[in-house]
Amino acid sequence: MNQHFVKSAALLLAAGLLTSAATAQSVTVLPFDPSEGHGTGVYGLSSDGLTVAGIQGEGVGNRVHVFRWTAAAGLYDITANENGFFSGLGSVAISGDGHTIAAQAGYRWTGPGTGQFIGNLHFPNNSDSNPFALSSNGNVIVGTDHYSPGGMGDSTQGYRWTASGGYQGLPFLQASDCTADGNKVLGLYSNNHTGIWDAATGLVTPLAPLPGDPTGFTGGYAMNPAGNIVVGITGNQNLPTIWRNGVPESLGYAPNGIGNSGEVGLTPDGSIVLGKVGLQNAGRATIWTQATGNLLATDYLALFGITIPGSWNLVDAKGVSDDGRTFLFQAFGPVPGGFTSTGILVTIPAPATLAIGGVALLGARRRR
Repeated sequence: MNQHFVKSAALLLAAGLLTSAATAQSVTVLPFDPSEGHGTGVYGLSSDGLTVAGIQGEGVGNRVHVFRWTAAAGLYDITANENGFFSGLGSVAISGDGHTIAAQAGYRWTGPGTGQFIGNLHFPNNSDSNPFALSSNGNVIVGTDHYSPGGMGDSTQGYRWTASGGYQGLPFLQASDCTADGNKVLGLYSNNHTGIWDAATGLVTPLAPLPGDPTGFTGGYAMNPAGNIVVGITGNQNLPTIWRNGVPESLGYAPNGIGNSGEVGLTPDGSIVLGKVGLQNAGRATIWTQATGNLLATDYLALFGITIPGSWNLVDAKGVSDDGRTFLFQAFGPVPGGFTSTGILVTIPAPATLAIGGVALLGARRRR
C-alpha cells in the first residue's frame, strides 16, 4: 500500500474527517464473454450514474457490438438490434441524460429503433469520425475525424455535429469534450496546446501553462458542464493539472505517475478528478480530491471499505456521476484460459463520504 494513501487515511481519521465505512457497498462487474475475443470496453457514464455505454467483441478481427447497460434492464446490444449500427475498436460516447449514444464511423442512437447513420466530417475522403463527448440532451456530438485527403496519409480534425446543422469542422487537431449545452468545445489546436472553442464567437481561448513551465505544453482532456473547469496535464512530465476559470493549478502525481499521468474526468464542481497512470492494460485508475490528494482508485475506494472482487485491476477511470458517488472503471484481469477486460461500476453509499468542516466532498465526471 502506498505511503501517500496511508498518510491520507491517517490524517483523515485523526481529524475525525473520515465517516463510517460503507455499509451497503455496490460493486457491479459488467457482463463479459472472453470467448468473444475482446471482452467488454466501457466508454461513458450518464450524469446520474445509472447508464453505461461501451462495446463488446464479436471476435478477433471482426466488428464489435455497441451496447447500453442499465442496472434495471441489463445489457442492450444495439448492434444486434439496430441494423448497421456498429463500431470498430474506436470510440463510443453517451449523453448526460443517458438516452443518446454515438459511435465511431458516424452512428447515433436515441433508443430502440432509432439507429441512424449521420455520416462523417470529411466523407468520402476515407473519413472516420470518432465521438468523444455529447451534450446533455444528445443533440450535440464532438470528436475527432480521421481522413485521408486524396487517399494520401492520415489527417485529423476536431468536429462538432448538431442535430439541426450537421457537421462543422473546428480549428482543432482533436476535440475531446464539450459543455452541457454543447456550445463550448475543448480541443488540441496544435501539437502542444489546448484551448476552448466558443460557438458564439468562433474563437479559441488557449489554456495557460503552469507558471514557470518552460515547455508551455497543455493537454486538457475534460471539462465540467459549465465550461469553467478543465482537467488534464502540463509540461513534459505530464503533471496532473486543473484549470479553474482559466487559472492552472497542479494536482500532484499519483503513485508512479511522474511522466506517465493523464487526468480524464471531473465532477461539475471539480471536487473530484479522475485519471490514470501507466498505459493500456498496465495502467491504474486514479482519483484526486483536496482531502486525499492523488490516489490510486483502489486506495481511494478502500477509504470507504470498498474492495474490488477477484483479481480485477482498475486500469482506467471512465466516468463518475454528478454527485460523485458512482464511478465507472475499465478493468482487466485473468479468466480461465487467459485474460479479458470488462467494466466495473462502483457506488459509494450516501452515508460514506469524506467530510471536511461538515461539507461533504461529492460530485464527478460523467458524459454530459
